[in-house]
Amino acid sequence: MTLKDDPQIDPSEVERVSRTTFQRDAWREKEEIRAAIKEMEERIWYDRHRLLMEERRLGSKPLPADAMTKAESAASEIEATYGKANLGPYSDFEWGMLNGKLSTLRWVLGEEWDSLDT
Repeated sequence: MTLKDDPQIDPSEVERVSRTTFQRDAWREKEEIRAAIKEMEERIWYDRHRLLMEERRLGSKPLPADAMTKAESAASEIEATYGKANLGPYSDFEWGMLNGKLSTLRWVLGEEWDSLDT
């Protein structure tokens, strides 16, 4: 006997639950996906920027002054958007999740897998 055959269960309720539970009628809009891509890109860029600034502080990565000014301005905007406390440092697992999300979101919009350029 299936749920639809059970006299104590309303067949229309089985249909409604099945439709809402097992089928996705409302897909995410492209703009929502693009916003998530932008967030992942900014978080990844910021973490890479933070590491580059540490290398620069230690003297191993000299950068031109104009590049530094632009990078610091971009970093400040990202800090204002997400809050500095929410921008890492990330564990290896969290770093993998960020990059995995970025790759997946880009794939959904038609890019190849493993497209992780920021």
